[in-house]
Amino acid sequence: MANSPQQRKVLEIAVAEWRVQEYITIPFYTLYVYLCLTTMGDEVAYLTSKRGKTGKGLFLFMKYGTILHFLLRICTSYRMYFDISPQICKGLSVLTIATLWLIALTADVTLGLCVSALLQLGRKQLLAVVTLFWSLPVVYLVIQLICYSQVTVAPLSRLDQELGYPCSTISGDEVLANLPGGSLAILSYLNFARAMVFVVLAIVTLVVRRRRYRGALTGAVIRDGTLYYIASAAIRLLYAVVNTPALFSADAALASPIQSLVTVLSAVVIPILAQGFLLRIRTIDTLGSTSLASKILFASCPTRSSDEDLPRHTGTSVREGPSGIDSPTCQT
Repeated sequence: MANSPQQRKVLEIAVAEWRVQEYITIPFYTLYVYLCLTTMGDEVAYLTSKRGKTGKGLFLFMKYGTILHFLLRICTSYRMYFDISPQICKGLSVLTIATLWLIALTADVTLGLCVSALLQLGRKQLLAVVTLFWSLPVVYLVIQLICYSQVTVAPLSRLDQELGYPCSTISGDEVLANLPGGSLAILSYLNFARAMVFVVLAIVTLVVRRRRYRGALTGAVIRDGTLYYIASAAIRLLYAVVNTPALFSADAALASPIQSLVTVLSAVVIPILAQGFLLRIRTIDTLGSTSLASKILFASCPTRSSDEDLPRHTGTSVREGPSGIDSPTCQT
């Protein structure tokens, strides 16, 4: 333990920073669990419907994968007052990083498919949007898994034992040493450019929706779920700014709670927004549209199995829903 005044001061600052991180993160974890419980009715209604499996799979993986990530993070990074062996700590750390980036990947793909369904993008445009949304998270996932699988987890120190932490903190310098070029600077700039494209896509979505609603934009943005995407784009941009070296220094980020705040916003709030966007897209008339994104997320209208069930007319009635997109009059 530290005995000199200088060492005690350093420890006081470090412990204070850990406490601030916990005070920021735990309320968001609690909020997520609360939202999961209060939206259980919408989840059951969605899962018991006859819609496609892709949307359901994305929804379930986001919702419960995020909870798994919370549990892993709490078991390794918060005061539990029991010790875990270094080998198990390393395995849990790798699994924690894997779940974090897999959830980020799933949420981004879901947001990309939902906004594509909203805009009724064609095949080429959909491919470009989805590629933009999933490519960088995959790169981050691979690099982080390689780095964390090569680090050495030290035995639990006496200070960590007395504070109640189950695992020692992984050295940031060792993680950086395993990175290509010793830094994520290039990926940070790519992530910033990607976030700017997200913002541009949000503006395009607003313009398109305004034209279709002819001025009644505020209610439309809330009703059709565009607000979910706009909020997620804003969070992605904030996260990119804080993690881009030329825009926000690493020392300034670590010296303030903003790094912890943007990290928890990205890890917790974006999956919430993606789930809400998916449920909102399902409830509006764009579900019956012929766009490729809608076909991927949701099944078509159920087909009849016998001639007796077929309607006597051969035409398909089409109406224009409140979303401004033509959709067949099938029922959920």
